[in-house]
Amino acid sequence: MDKLIGKTINDRYIITEIIGVGGMAVVYKAFDKVVNRVVAVKVLKEEFMSDAQFRRRFTNESKAITMLSQNNIVDVYDVCLEGDMMYLVMEYIDGVTLKEYLDKVKVLDWHEAAFYIKQILKAMSHAHERGIVHRDIKPHNIMLLRDGTIKVTDFGIAKLSKFETQTITDKAIGSVHYISPEQASGDRTDEKTDIYAVGVMLYEMITGTLPFVADSAVSVALMQVQAQPKLPREINDSIPEGIEEITIKAMMKDPALRYSSASAMFNDIVSVEENPDTVFGYLSAAPAVADDQLSEDNSPTRFVDINSIESADEIGEFVSDDAIDVESEEAQEGDETESKFKEIWLPIICGVGSALLIIALVVVGIVYFPELKNSVFGGNSVVEKVTVDNYVGQNYDEVEKANATGLIFEKTNMLSTEPKGTIISQEPVAGEEVDKGSVVTFKVSIGVETVQVPDVTNKYYEIAIDELYDLGILYKTKYIASDTVKENYVVRTDPAAFTEIKSDTSITVYISSGKDIKTVTVPDVLKRTEDDAVTKLAAESLKADKLYEYDETVPKGCVISQNPNSGTKLDEGSTVEITISLGPKPEDNTDTNPDDGNTDNPDQNPDTNPDGNQDNKPDETPDQNPDDNTGDDVNNPDKNPDDIPTDNEPVNPDNSDKVSFKITADLSKFSTETSVSLTISTNDNSWNKVETITMANLAGANYVYNSESVMLKKGTVVSLFVNGTLFEKYTVS
Repeated sequence: MDKLIGKTINDRYIITEIIGVGGMAVVYKAFDKVVNRVVAVKVLKEEFMSDAQFRRRFTNESKAITMLSQNNIVDVYDVCLEGDMMYLVMEYIDGVTLKEYLDKVKVLDWHEAAFYIKQILKAMSHAHERGIVHRDIKPHNIMLLRDGTIKVTDFGIAKLSKFETQTITDKAIGSVHYISPEQASGDRTDEKTDIYAVGVMLYEMITGTLPFVADSAVSVALMQVQAQPKLPREINDSIPEGIEEITIKAMMKDPALRYSSASAMFNDIVSVEENPDTVFGYLSAAPAVADDQLSEDNSPTRFVDINSIESADEIGEFVSDDAIDVESEEAQEGDETESKFKEIWLPIICGVGSALLIIALVVVGIVYFPELKNSVFGGNSVVEKVTVDNYVGQNYDEVEKANATGLIFEKTNMLSTEPKGTIISQEPVAGEEVDKGSVVTFKVSIGVETVQVPDVTNKYYEIAIDELYDLGILYKTKYIASDTVKENYVVRTDPAAFTEIKSDTSITVYISSGKDIKTVTVPDVLKRTEDDAVTKLAAESLKADKLYEYDETVPKGCVISQNPNSGTKLDEGSTVEITISLGPKPEDNTDTNPDDGNTDNPDQNPDTNPDGNQDNKPDETPDQNPDDNTGDDVNNPDKNPDDIPTDNEPVNPDNSDKVSFKITADLSKFSTETSVSLTISTNDNSWNKVETITMANLAGANYVYNSESVMLKKGTVVSLFVNGTLFEKYTVS
């Protein structure tokens, strides 16, 4: 079993299983215990940790992919490039590679192929806008999710600077069936390199076959440079002509004839989707290609008369020998002199071209297959062999001075904790037999240098990481909450800015994940004084919304009730409603006894005055309620006449705005609970309702309350609390 399975990396990522193995890295499924999610962790293989080239390639991928943020590119959550382990933490994708899918279904309907290719082009457009060329686009590096979403992965050989070159022998060239002609021939690469690869993938999707197949990788690479593919509609005639033209234009040998950008290719695909009869005219001069050109790596060389291609930059035409012959015959009929010229000189030109091609192939063979050198130029048939000694750990200057092996020694310097001048590694390794005169390359320590940590505080994390990368500083990232630094900006580094560190020391970059909203517990403030209750709530970062009412049992100025109740969990800054006692309700001083003989009481109700004085005016009895004299039932002075209006009595103006009301609440967020406790109350605490609802009884988790006998004044605020927490407020209208 892999030694990382069951281990925890960085006290955070619990490795559970292997989900993929590549050339230089292993991808594990893991659980991020900090944010409770499944992730993928890509770890550089242990055998490559000491290889500067592979470390650089892994670092290159890290830098490239952290600069990208697009739905069709795999997300990266964390990066670690420190000493004993290098890894990327990425989103876990539950799907299959596009290669696995193509192997299963063989040929895709062109609509489905267009759907996938457009997503890939979106990803490429995003990367190209940021100066990143993938250079290894192939179905193996494309993930297909269950919902049809495409995710581009593996930026391991991405190029961050334009016009960097690679040779065909470079391991970082990409897969030979999808590489562009310029990659195969070692020319400079740019965004159009990716467009070529996308074209090859589109060709494979709609035809079920690769455009170039041969017995060896070198043969396929040569076909990428020299041969033309069979037109897709010759293999699958159900493909619209426009899709065929798009495919071939993307695969033009000359980068200048391809699409200028991924978005340009995207737009053409959309045009065909909208109208399948769309034709662009890219292939008006395209010839048919013989079947044997697809699979044989000894196919004859095709010569192109560049002068015969008109407006090639605009329409992307390419011309075969057959097309040239047709043009020559037509020209003969119109111009005999020109025809004779072609009859005499064209074969000579073709012959010279063939000779130059043969010479080029011989040179390539000599460079990459040294054993051909003797067979071409002669020389000793037996080359003296030398066994390479083990020089690791020795001083390079001493080794070079004592060299008498017939080998050529060269060195590359590297930072190391080993003493300066010590040989760290060698290539070829000890014990290998090589030709006398071969080169042995040593990696030699130049010791440990120091570098000052730059101040990247409050910088966007991508810019900060670029700055560290340019200084050669190793780093890892961690996200922390911050109330002062914006999300995705650097909070601080450890060690801090301006600290001198050894150049092989890794620093930690702390990136803001935004404000951290904490949860607090509502304290018990019942029976406390108003000021004490407000202070206690404030101590828990809670606000008080104060209501007042009369109460016979709770002393004046103390809390009668609180909502939500104590023990409830709320976010910091939330509001708790507290109701403060106004003390006992004042007694009604109206004298309703006609026999007590008290006629001097200024608060006496004139309607019950035994003297029958109906001429008293309101200003003569300032404490009297004039409304009490309007149609009151004198036998029941406490009854509210507005509650029982009659046909002959006008509705009391003070209560004319009382209406029924309705509450509707979507409780779907509580669907996992069996039941919830609901509290409905008014802002003046004049009415409330408490009930427990079983979620299974709610249609679509929608709670509806219709008032029947309850009438409330317009403008009254009604609050709905669910499980003691304020859910929503309603205004009666």
